[in-house]
Amino acid sequence: MTAPTTTTRPAHHVGVISPDDAPPVADLLARAFHDDPVVAWGIPDPARRPVASARSFAAILELYVPKGNVYADARRLSATLWAPPQDGQVRPADLVRLLPRLARVYRGRLPLVLAGLLHVQRHRPEQPHWYLAYLGTDPDHQGQGLASAVLTPVLERCDRDRQPAYLEASKPELVPYYQRHGFEVVRELRLPAGPRLWCMWRTPREP
Repeated sequence: MTAPTTTTRPAHHVGVISPDDAPPVADLLARAFHDDPVVAWGIPDPARRPVASARSFAAILELYVPKGNVYADARRLSATLWAPPQDGQVRPADLVRLLPRLARVYRGRLPLVLAGLLHVQRHRPEQPHWYLAYLGTDPDHQGQGLASAVLTPVLERCDRDRQPAYLEASKPELVPYYQRHGFEVVRELRLPAGPRLWCMWRTPREP
């Protein structure tokens, strides 16, 4: 009998990105979310979606990088954008500052996209929590453990500090993935004239 072959995944070096890393991470997220239902809802034209989406993520990163909780692997193939418990909401002042750039991205759909953002924010839990805004992995490098690697730093912190985490999954097939990391569906939402979201909550695990 031949002994079964075991495969060991390579270790991925993960760290907090700097502002200089934002452009490649924005491009990575645009590739990762090209077929995402929410991104397609905001930018329906697939021909302009790659460039428009990268511009959108560049603007979003301006909000999240200063919080110090945007993690990526060394090759910038996977990244997570987190907001800490004390700073989890997008402020109106932030939207006003980014409005000209977002208008170029979303064009006539900007009012719908802003209404969707406010709708989602209104349904977030009031209890303080870590908020996972985005997790994206380059489509050509999925299945290599990258997503789990970039998730781990904050999830370990949540467990250590006894803090919950929350996210909105945009595809039904993502639900089992997040469940393996301790998240559970607590509600479903539908964006205005748009797709469904699965709102998921994670109670910190016992050490």
